[in-house]
Amino acid sequence: MFIFLFQKRRVELFIFDWDGTLWDSPRIFHYFSELAKKLRKQKKLSEKEKIEIIKELRKKQAQIQKLRKIESFIYSLVMLIFREHPKKYAIKAIKFLKKKKKKIAIFTDARRSRVIFYLKKYNIEVDYLVTSREIKNFKPSSLGIELLLFATNTKKSEAIMIGDSKEDILAAKNIGIKSIAIGDGFGSIEELSQISDFSFKDFPSFYKWLRRNLSKI
Repeated sequence: MFIFLFQKRRVELFIFDWDGTLWDSPRIFHYFSELAKKLRKQKKLSEKEKIEIIKELRKKQAQIQKLRKIESFIYSLVMLIFREHPKKYAIKAIKFLKKKKKKIAIFTDARRSRVIFYLKKYNIEVDYLVTSREIKNFKPSSLGIELLLFATNTKKSEAIMIGDSKEDILAAKNIGIKSIAIGDGFGSIEELSQISDFSFKDFPSFYKWLRRNLSKI
């Protein structure tokens, strides 16, 4: 009985960044996100606005939203020009976690329609998707993580953020959840390893570690 009471809580919610973490995206998209942060003011959401977003999240909106034909055409063209593709083992990592009954969320500065285009194209199943643009709070604001925790009824000790930038890791630290840094994205692994709970030189290294250590985090 006492062993059960003091058993370590395992991570149930895995929150992934998109560009540079799950996706091998050109640096120009990172520059666009940084520019958007500077041009858009952070907004403090009312409790009513938060509740509405949480309601939408609970509908698992990432899977039900349809793209317009023009959006699909534009992103198909962008994919050909910039050769965007998932990181090696990224899809396998998500499928592995889903098989283990874990909740998967994406918290990104990227456009929602662009992320959904690739989720559908590669048949990637995630449970939740929050974009900084729609909640008007860019990372390192942790509002997106806060909303995901509420929507999924997950305790902070049961969630972890996986990202490739300083902003991703700080968003996790600001709200008090664990973080994993991926070193082959837009951030410096030397810097990220100093502020994250775990760090890996690239996504394949993270995936191999995850398969061996899922029950320990």
